[in-house]
Amino acid sequence: MSLSREAYQALQSVVGKENISEDPAICEADMKGGSGEFIFDTKAVRPACVALPGSTEEVMDVVKIANRYRLPYIPVSTYYIGLCAPNLPDTILLDLKRMDRLEIDARNMYAICEPGVCFSQLQAEAFKRGLQTMTPGCGSQASVVANTAVHGMGPFGYRLGFVYRRILGTEWVLPNGEMLGLGSLATSQRDYFWGEGPGPDL
Repeated sequence: MSLSREAYQALQSVVGKENISEDPAICEADMKGGSGEFIFDTKAVRPACVALPGSTEEVMDVVKIANRYRLPYIPVSTYYIGLCAPNLPDTILLDLKRMDRLEIDARNMYAICEPGVCFSQLQAEAFKRGLQTMTPGCGSQASVVANTAVHGMGPFGYRLGFVYRRILGTEWVLPNGEMLGLGSLATSQRDYFWGEGPGPDL
């Protein structure tokens, strides 16, 4: 199966010609790997294309295009587990690896991470500032955002607490393509100041 030219060109206009591909080899390579390979992904089908958005705004636009053309989509980052594999035809695989912005506020001891940032990158930058974070049990190659939002367990969780409880704010793209601010980002200030403060959490 393949996308219509109209749908593909609409996606291309958002992420750029160099950040989308329907090459079967690229699509096949981007849908496999990680824990549970050949277990959780036994019904996987090759995506129709792989798109690499570079910002939250581009993700929002891609989701809106997917809705317009009634196309399924799956966001992935460092792809640790095979549950991410698509199982419907004409799926758009949203590979978020280009979204790799990392900022650390050393004074207030928090980091702003996009989905393409893995724990080894965060830990290395934290060490430079005399700080540290917990690397989860799945390993340092896992996406900080994906692991923190979904699971966040690690060998020192009993001492440092579960990682998902440390989320201060999140920009969450909804299925309709709109963005929802969670935690501290739900307020008008849009500042990372309070983990369990006003506004909805995950």
